[in-house]
Amino acid sequence: MKLPTEIIEILREPELAPEGVYELEVEGVNGGVSQNGHSYRIVVDFQVTSGEYEGYKMKSVFAIYNPDNFTSQSIGGMLFRSMLLALGISESQITEEFDTDILIGRRLKGYVVKEKRVVNYPAHNRVSRYMPLTARCEREIDKAE
Repeated sequence: MKLPTEIIEILREPELAPEGVYELEVEGVNGGVSQNGHSYRIVVDFQVTSGEYEGYKMKSVFAIYNPDNFTSQSIGGMLFRSMLLALGISESQITEEFDTDILIGRRLKGYVVKEKRVVNYPAHNRVSRYMPLTARCEREIDKAE
């Protein structure tokens, strides 16, 4: 039996953007309880807005609350705050009335890395650092010189 082209495309590893700094725009924000029911995660969908990979999509997953894993919770909270600050949201704006919908359409720079395939997860890009659009990072400075 030969597999249909659609199935072959699904089975292939996705094309990943190379590691580097990209301008990203928030396309969506969703949250909910994880599959194990013990943690709360926020998922932010991004799209690259310029360069060779313009239009490429990626997401960041933040473990915001996890009573079973304090380290994961601390890292998730720190990264989410870092992203909010890069998007121009001050800590004083984060109250019970804060609505993540205000993030949609906002832009930032993200340092993107490649994550290798692990058991149940395909290879994917992950944003490891968040910076305001006005920031110049070391790699951009090196290229300019």
